[in-house]
Amino acid sequence: MADDYQLFVDRWTHPDERPVPSTPASLDQAQEEIGAELPSELRDFLLRFGPVHTTIELLNLIIDEFIDLSDVSGFHTPEEIVSQTVGWRARGLPVTHVAFARDSQGNLFCFEAGERDEQVWFFDHDFNETECLDLSFSRWISRYAHLRG
Repeated sequence: MADDYQLFVDRWTHPDERPVPSTPASLDQAQEEIGAELPSELRDFLLRFGPVHTTIELLNLIIDEFIDLSDVSGFHTPEEIVSQTVGWRARGLPVTHVAFARDSQGNLFCFEAGERDEQVWFFDHDFNETECLDLSFSRWISRYAHLRG
């Protein structure tokens, strides 16, 4: 699955706009502040690539090809994982969920703290609804990595 991480980054981020990878200390601090461990696959991705942001081409492909996926526009920094999670919990994000990325509309991709299966969840802030996507982080990112127009 690590190759899918590289494929995702190569295909959907701008090579001149890649962030510095997150540090173990910054991720540990975020975990401490939210009181939950990050899923190991998410942690590995952030340690390797950092909080990447996608190019508009991903959103365009999803729209143009009528692909049934919400676009992922960017991953949160460790500090944003904390601030976005805490902020959105006050506005309807379930208290068991931790936000790690967003789509172009500001909806959140999350995981459920304390769950062993580490499934990705989607939080729609317009409707205050969460939906389990029934995919681990690596399988979730693989869907984007292998999209073709």
